[in-house]
Amino acid sequence: MNPNLTSLEKNQKKKKKKINNITRALDYAWKNTCDVLKSKTDEDVMDKWFNNFSIARVKKNLVVFRYTGNDDLSEFYAEYYDMFTACFFDTIGYETDIKIEQVKIAEYRNKSRLSRILAGIFACILVCAAGVVALIGMNYIDNLTFEEDFYQVGNGKIAGNLRIIQLSDLHASSFGTDNSTLIERITLLKPDIIVTTGDMVDKHDSVQSVVALYEKLAEIAPVYAAYGNNEDDIVYGLRMTRDELDHLTDGDPANLIKSDDTLRASLEAVGVKVLLNEQATLTVGENTVDIYGVLTTNPSAFWEYCGESYDSFLNEDTGNFKVLLCHEPYVFETFGDGYWGDLVLCGHTHGGIVRLPYLGGLYERKNGLFPEKKQEDTYIAGKYDLSGKTLIVNRGLSNKGIIRISNQPELVVIDINRY
Repeated sequence: MNPNLTSLEKNQKKKKKKINNITRALDYAWKNTCDVLKSKTDEDVMDKWFNNFSIARVKKNLVVFRYTGNDDLSEFYAEYYDMFTACFFDTIGYETDIKIEQVKIAEYRNKSRLSRILAGIFACILVCAAGVVALIGMNYIDNLTFEEDFYQVGNGKIAGNLRIIQLSDLHASSFGTDNSTLIERITLLKPDIIVTTGDMVDKHDSVQSVVALYEKLAEIAPVYAAYGNNEDDIVYGLRMTRDELDHLTDGDPANLIKSDDTLRASLEAVGVKVLLNEQATLTVGENTVDIYGVLTTNPSAFWEYCGESYDSFLNEDTGNFKVLLCHEPYVFETFGDGYWGDLVLCGHTHGGIVRLPYLGGLYERKNGLFPEKKQEDTYIAGKYDLSGKTLIVNRGLSNKGIIRISNQPELVVIDINRY
């Protein structure tokens, strides 16, 4: 016996052992009782009554029998109860209290079947819950790092190889201390140009850490930035709609660009070129590139507001390779043919948050559930070739605030070559 058991535990163990021994003895006694009853009655009586009895449980001086037949027990009590108890008492050698519980066989089987079904359902729930927890855990670990997706783009305007790295939707996340892991990897990839397509910041208190990241990026390669809805919220305190634009600028689009913008000032102080409905031209080796930045996360409202300015700077043909930065991929629905760049870079969608086989993204704000299955012109993640133009939608780098499943944070690397 285990010496560590308390006296109470020892007594409980003895009591349980005693009850088990009594139950086994009574089961054996009941089998002998049935043999005696068989000699005193015929097969019909045995099949109707005694073969349907079994010992359910034992409590001190009480033996509880379960009857699983379908007949009314009143006949049994009138004709066979005395014989039943007498034979049983003779077999066990003493008298005890007896109780009979009737459970009709159909009801008994249904209860048993229901118990098995419920047990199966509970087991399935446990397995599914464990699977979900494991999946979320594995994805949490995956999301602490980022993956690099490489895209090839061919264009006749390019004289030599050009590498652009795109960051989007960081939401002030961090990979390594002060984003050291992200900076180290981008340095090793040796980009010619670095662009960001919005929502790099999260809230006002994240601006300082993101500006510090931009400063490190600017030491690697020229950096060009377009705003997303988070930057718009910080700078303008609104999501730009037609009415809000009218109120903010007194109907003059130029007033929006001239608004007090401390975020832009902070970024440009560390060497970043912020493009707000603006264009910049740079030369990298043999390549001359025009980069355009669209100031809006609501192109349809902004187009209606100042379409002429878009027309003048997006539709011009300089003969250079044209890159358009816009936070939301809905830009294609608004601008149509002729208003795109040769390469359009967007973000915003977070890749649909959860990526599922065949179905693609689970959710996107504008198009709801399973957006990639609703319509063909829904751009959620990856590369799209449209009317001779290339659109790349970055899944974003954010690893906080949303549950990303099968959708690791993404750093986009674009290699552009002459075809």
